[in-house]
Amino acid sequence: MTFALPAWRASLLAAIVVCAGTGAMAQDKPTSPPINAAATYQAAAEKGDAKAQTELAMIYLQGIGVLKDEGKALEWFTKAAEKGEARAQHQLGLMIGRGQGTEQDYEKGRVWIEKAATAGYAPAQHALAQLYRQGVGVQKDMTKAAEWFTKAADQGYALSQTCLGRAYRLGQGVQQDYKKALDLFQKASAQDEPSGYYNLGYMYYKGWGVPQDYFQAEANFRKAAVKGVDEAQNMLGVIYHRGDTGNRDLTQAAQWYRRAADQGFGVAQMNLATLYRDGQGVGKDVGEAYFWFSLAAKENRTGADKQRDQIAAQLPPAELAEMNKRLSEWKPSNGISEGKDG
Repeated sequence: MTFALPAWRASLLAAIVVCAGTGAMAQDKPTSPPINAAATYQAAAEKGDAKAQTELAMIYLQGIGVLKDEGKALEWFTKAAEKGEARAQHQLGLMIGRGQGTEQDYEKGRVWIEKAATAGYAPAQHALAQLYRQGVGVQKDMTKAAEWFTKAADQGYALSQTCLGRAYRLGQGVQQDYKKALDLFQKASAQDEPSGYYNLGYMYYKGWGVPQDYFQAEANFRKAAVKGVDEAQNMLGVIYHRGDTGNRDLTQAAQWYRRAADQGFGVAQMNLATLYRDGQGVGKDVGEAYFWFSLAAKENRTGADKQRDQIAAQLPPAELAEMNKRLSEWKPSNGISEGKDG
């Protein structure tokens, strides 16, 4: 019996991408949003207080106690950014890169992010590293990406610790070093960062930089999985499926695969479809198998299209039409997605 193990997935949100964490660049939040937050900050913002301008912009961006207004958010971020407020520069860069409240411009967005990064603002350093990693608004440069991840990681920024750990694990922009990768994943995990738990679990699962330990792998995958990390949910399914810790449980495997599959993770969709096809851990259901193989095929999972077509030939026309209607209406649930290796 064979089933897929996950690689890492890279996800792009406009100009900003992540190799770890929430699947989108961590958004700053107002530091203390009282009930009348907008009124509280408005007076100070109009007097030119850059920090108040930044807080007011965040309130409008997120719609806290006011109607969400990206135009007003952009206006106040711009005022604060021009005064040198790093947090505002970072957020302004993100908005421009995403085309929020203005025309999308990756390069212009990168310029503002770089100003904040140069000033030492860790979230901006992380964002700039991501831009260099993906070549968005700047020429792709894995070495510069690693340098900026390092600056943020050295400040204790957990997402950068995870991304830098990934760079060391893969040898991207730095010399491959499993021990350094492990140390960075441990530091991120110590901050309760879901991506840190997942990556640390994967190191234990593969025996990279540490003796292979399925129990430690499972413990870390579970910490990430309950926080919504789809790859960790899938890996828990794999561990139960294979019985790596001596407890083979196909019902549990199916449940964890389903949680990841619902988020749109193609590996888990393929694994879940296989269980439905074979009636393992779930009742045999070729209709469900067709559904999940179809979604896996959209995620370009090898062999999913062939399995889908073979099952389609077995389904009554009415059931096939019903499944296709369900597929046309399907949307992934919210969760956390890791970046993945190629």
